[in-house]
Amino acid sequence: MCFHKINPDDFKAWKNKMHQDLERTMDKLLSENSAQAEQTESSLEDLEDDFTDSFIGLIDAHVQRNNLESIPLLQDIRKEFRNRVRRPRPQRSSVPEDPEAPDSDETFLKRVERLFQKMLEKMQAMWQKALSWLWKMLSWLQEALSWLQETVKSFIQDFVCFVKYLWNQLKGFFCALASFFRQALCV
Repeated sequence: MCFHKINPDDFKAWKNKMHQDLERTMDKLLSENSAQAEQTESSLEDLEDDFTDSFIGLIDAHVQRNNLESIPLLQDIRKEFRNRVRRPRPQRSSVPEDPEAPDSDETFLKRVERLFQKMLEKMQAMWQKALSWLWKMLSWLQEALSWLQETVKSFIQDFVCFVKYLWNQLKGFFCALASFFRQALCV
């Protein structure tokens, strides 16, 4: 299978955005430097949203750069893919998502590191699930195209046979007509 390379400029811009998002989040967390779970998790949820938006932005840039926007089915698949990788917005609550209470021995930075690792694992699982769905869509599309190709091929073959039959009938008719006129002229 052939894969398009990501444009180096788009990739560089994407990496820079990811680094900026991470730095902004870390600055926010370090300036708060509090063990309040809601603020820590809220900041990491914002970072997760920023990462997801960055990935989607890179995908969109690739589609635009390769003039793939004109394919209607691709638009629907991209929309569904976006819905699968984006976390539902109203998910936030004042109750921390992390059921583990901060350990008294756990430093603030260790807690942030643990929650960050948990966020990355959740994002990886979400993206793997979305990519699995995308592969299923590709498989379905290949099967549909194969069926369509066979159907069109069969239709064209039937049409060619029908035209050959008509041609043979027409030749037979003209031969009979020519024979009839020969006999009429010979008499």
